[in-house]
Amino acid sequence: MMVLCPLHHDQATKGVLPEADQRRWKDKPYNLAQGRANGALVVSQAYCAVRAGGVLMVGDGPFVMVDDEPLLRLAASDEGRLLLSVRLYDEYDALLAVIEDNEWLTGDPLPWDLESDWQRLRLRLAARQIALDVQAKTDPVAVRADLWRRGQRIRLSLNGVELEGSTVSGGGIEDLGLVQMGIEVDTREPALRIRPLHESGQGVLVSEADPIERLMKSMAAYQGLRSGGGPNVLELPAPQG
Repeated sequence: MMVLCPLHHDQATKGVLPEADQRRWKDKPYNLAQGRANGALVVSQAYCAVRAGGVLMVGDGPFVMVDDEPLLRLAASDEGRLLLSVRLYDEYDALLAVIEDNEWLTGDPLPWDLESDWQRLRLRLAARQIALDVQAKTDPVAVRADLWRRGQRIRLSLNGVELEGSTVSGGGIEDLGLVQMGIEVDTREPALRIRPLHESGQGVLVSEADPIERLMKSMAAYQGLRSGGGPNVLELPAPQG
């Protein structure tokens, strides 16, 4: 599949555009070759939350950081809609793409494959190797990504958050709500921290197996923190055995 302008789409549909030309354009899209691939994500969601598999991130601030650099950040617009920001690197620290408050721009080197629509952005580094997949049609917005930085990979997968790399490896988070709590990797110490997003030092971890209940309890905790009255709920895993 490839994206065509209306003129060339009509030519391809009517068999005027040879298949050889179509394949040549797909192998080296002009806009990508010129570094002109950019666009906007239309996010209608009226609250600050994204989902990475079973992990829910709720609040405003940097949720994934490596050495003080935010790789995933959430904020709210003046109308209260979700604003998503992502910095995407490859394993060699080359900047691939940037999303800044829902506006996206590919970097250099360019990804191997790019799919975009008003509410979808997917970048691949190779066949079946997805580096970033943002689905803004879902509620909450779903994000899959391999967030590389300085030899550390924080993977937002269908299962949750997985940690691999020279600093932290073999760990992960599943079925948890991070409310004003972010993941921070320090490759200099080295260290891994789950820490509050703001200087107030307040945050909540919501452990709930049911995804709908997890969202409701996480949002209740977030509203409690915003009102200054403290979290409305704090759920911890039940003791085993």
